[in-house]
Amino acid sequence: MEIKIPDDFKEFPLSDRELGSYKKIKICYDIINHSNEYYKIIIDSTGFSNVENEAVDELYLGLADFRIYENGILKNKQTGNLPYTRGTRKYPFPTNKELLQFKKKNELNFKDIYDIRIFHEISKRIITLAPKETRSFCLDITLPFYNSPADDGATLYFEVENDKRYDYQIHLNIPKQMIHRFSSIIGGSKKYKIFTGEIVSNKVPFILKR
Repeated sequence: MEIKIPDDFKEFPLSDRELGSYKKIKICYDIINHSNEYYKIIIDSTGFSNVENEAVDELYLGLADFRIYENGILKNKQTGNLPYTRGTRKYPFPTNKELLQFKKKNELNFKDIYDIRIFHEISKRIITLAPKETRSFCLDITLPFYNSPADDGATLYFEVENDKRYDYQIHLNIPKQMIHRFSSIIGGSKKYKIFTGEIVSNKVPFILKR
């Protein structure tokens, strides 16, 4: 399995890519199944993760991590609650009634509505990949502040400056130990394997411009 950021900026070479500071930037990438197996994979197509580097929480399972490097060193991301930078989820949170209907349909035994919500979120992120198939995604991001349309929680702050050279990369981590809990809604079978593990994309150089 591979994540690849294509060179689709035809107006200038990849090595000279410029991204606008405080402007909406479209980041596109492909997920490629190089194998001869059918896969189910958890990935959110609406936004990147809002959590700090390396963190994987059940509620955010399947949200790819947007990473920035300076001179080959991974830059820190800081999480904060900045109301004036907060965005809006692309899809509203489900109501309690909708969650209870989801619980009944999927025969879940949880009493805590938060647990049901986690399962509901995961169920919307499941995609399938046939052998040799490529799926493409395009997501918007803003720098240095980012609030994911996949969540309306904390805002991320990237420690980046204008007119300096950086690299960005997309990272997806699906820990095997987390997947078992969600097997009832992911629905692995003899045909489909459930993907677990880490996928790291190629790095793309950029300069942040105001």
